[in-house]
Amino acid sequence: MRHRPDQTIDNLRNVPLFAECTNRELTKIAALHCRVHVKAGKAVAEQGTVGREFIVIVSGTATVQRDGLDIATLGAGDYFGEIALIAHGRRTATVIAATDLVVDAFSRAEFDQLLEASPELAPRIYAEATRRMHGTAAGKQ
Repeated sequence: MRHRPDQTIDNLRNVPLFAECTNRELTKIAALHCRVHVKAGKAVAEQGTVGREFIVIVSGTATVQRDGLDIATLGAGDYFGEIALIAHGRRTATVIAATDLVVDAFSRAEFDQLLEASPELAPRIYAEATRRMHGTAAGKQ
């Protein structure tokens, strides 16, 4: 079965991060990401490694670990990887697929284009990254 472009836009609109984007912005965002299927038990990101992607969970759940301890559970609509991209640094946590996951992955260049395509996303992503770096985001990485 083919995946219709309007279905991709509807899927993106269901992600809280993108919910307020216009159709034009969503069309640009849809052209940027790569949809990836991840099997349960696989690490999607590993603490201490260089961050190369921004990940938005489309479906499934993942466990966030820092220094080997579970610190959060992520689900559909949650995202991670922005800290390493913004800071040009290493991953601050490990994220493991607790169930089979479907994620939208944005490379560093695509992440930059994402912020250009929808400028109002940048303040929300930066604010969340700041909260996460300071350990004040309940239920988030």
